[in-house]
Amino acid sequence: MKFRAAILCLSLLALTFPSSSSTPPKAGAVCAKAGLSQNYLGKKYTCIKSGKKLVWHVGIVTAIPVPKLSPTPKTSPSVSPSPTLMPNSVSSLALDSRITSSNLLNSMETCQTIDQTPDMNLAGIQMGKQGFPRPSGTVYGKSSARVLVIPLSFKDLPFTTGKPSTPLGILSDFDLLKELIKASAEGYSKLSAGRFKLNVDILPQEKWWKMDYPIKFTNTRGIDNVDEMMKIISENSPDIFLENYDTYFFVTSQGAALGYSTPAQAWFQQPVKVSPSGFANLALVSGGLNDAATFMHELGHTLFGFEDLYPFGEPGWKIPGASFPQNWDLMAGTSLSFLNWDKFLMGWLKSNEVRCLTNQLSTTHYLSTFENSNQVKVLFINLTQGVTLAGEIRNEGNFQKLLVYVINSYIGHGSVPILTFDKLLGSGQYIDLFGWRIEVLETDSSGALVQTTKTDIDKFVIPKTSLSTSGNSNPIKPSSISVAKKDIVPTGTSTAKLSVEVSGQQSYRVYATAPDDPQKVYFESGYIANSSKNIDVGITGLTCTKDSRVMVELSTLPEGKGETLVFELTLKAWKC
Repeated sequence: MKFRAAILCLSLLALTFPSSSSTPPKAGAVCAKAGLSQNYLGKKYTCIKSGKKLVWHVGIVTAIPVPKLSPTPKTSPSVSPSPTLMPNSVSSLALDSRITSSNLLNSMETCQTIDQTPDMNLAGIQMGKQGFPRPSGTVYGKSSARVLVIPLSFKDLPFTTGKPSTPLGILSDFDLLKELIKASAEGYSKLSAGRFKLNVDILPQEKWWKMDYPIKFTNTRGIDNVDEMMKIISENSPDIFLENYDTYFFVTSQGAALGYSTPAQAWFQQPVKVSPSGFANLALVSGGLNDAATFMHELGHTLFGFEDLYPFGEPGWKIPGASFPQNWDLMAGTSLSFLNWDKFLMGWLKSNEVRCLTNQLSTTHYLSTFENSNQVKVLFINLTQGVTLAGEIRNEGNFQKLLVYVINSYIGHGSVPILTFDKLLGSGQYIDLFGWRIEVLETDSSGALVQTTKTDIDKFVIPKTSLSTSGNSNPIKPSSISVAKKDIVPTGTSTAKLSVEVSGQQSYRVYATAPDDPQKVYFESGYIANSSKNIDVGITGLTCTKDSRVMVELSTLPEGKGETLVFELTLKAWKC
């Protein structure tokens, strides 16, 4: 999660595989026979005996999942690229006489637009950005990265090597970690089409960091774990930083995720006194050892200086028909996919794979899928410094179509600097946007022939007040909502009382769900106007024999609008 005070709880999105049973396996659900195994959603489930019951274990990732495309990309628009480039795949459309000569276009450097909101950390180091120059401390332009994983073993949650880490587990924490690293390395290889290699080392077992106190990391959104992380670093071996890894990744026992919540954070160029440079890229995943998407997401922050592309609250801008990248980009969700803009910021694209425009009246381009070598992969239109209109090829069903999106670096971290259009464009379809018409002329199995026309209608207008935080030593503003205390206790066989001591809010919303199924809602309060210091909510519809996940959403304006702070509590099953 994320840069300093936002926490993302991700679960790996997987391709649906046929099951040998009519009822899909689910962790903890009753199964028929011990030893029976099933593959489902990219995981292998095994029926084991727990107490007097036969239940499915938590599930082990069996392969890098390939998210499935839907004809409606708004809900599931992801695609996984091939692991290697196809060297001799040349489409006939790529040789079309209508294609504009590259010498009539701008150079790639023109579209390496200067970011208008460079974030700065406490030491004045540039952090995650949506433009150039890329921040110092990233692996921009490099073909590989080095990551060191440091297991953390706590008094109440030791990092296991020879026994299950959870009551339903069949692998130790160490075994899960090795599978996680393998899946993540394969994932980055696929996403880069073989252009980037992730090298991950695990600190030798005899050097694992052991704490003689219980784990203290929190998964509450808006609360940073950096102080606890720095305390642990100060108490343990600082010599790990002498190796100059690109990221130091801390992990805890899988048991830390038993409450269906995984604290995950990353700190780009965090001041670390014992590091030779005085800084280090740090990441933490507490639990979630079977979740490669979370691991890869955090590395997106630390290796490439990326920011989150999902909204922390209300988006900072809106375009009809567009929304945040969702499953088009790993930094916005759980899909194993990156927008080509991200690959541009990673240095994975060559100059002959990028077509850059500024004021050309009419041009035609052939755009191919990323895995095709020696073909143009993306079209960028530089609208103004820091703002870019982009188009790239994505698959929808059996067809190649054009994904259009806009990068607006005037929009700060957490307010959605990239908006992608929900509808992919097929042959004969077009979009008018910010003084440009982008039209798909033809498509084939590898890409599409795209025409751009400058219209000078509804051109992009630079915001009157720049949102740039350049020079600000601490651009990550503290939340105006402050939570002092929070508690939940059962009051009956199906009821509970939530108590929150808070300031800065004008409305709240509370809902309770099953801990393993967010769609199964037990209780929903709706948005309630309330600006008092103490909020008490009576929750109904619960079951005393089952755990409940209670979500609290606090907002600075009525009806859930304005800045939002969300946290969750787990109400454990209680004696009826």
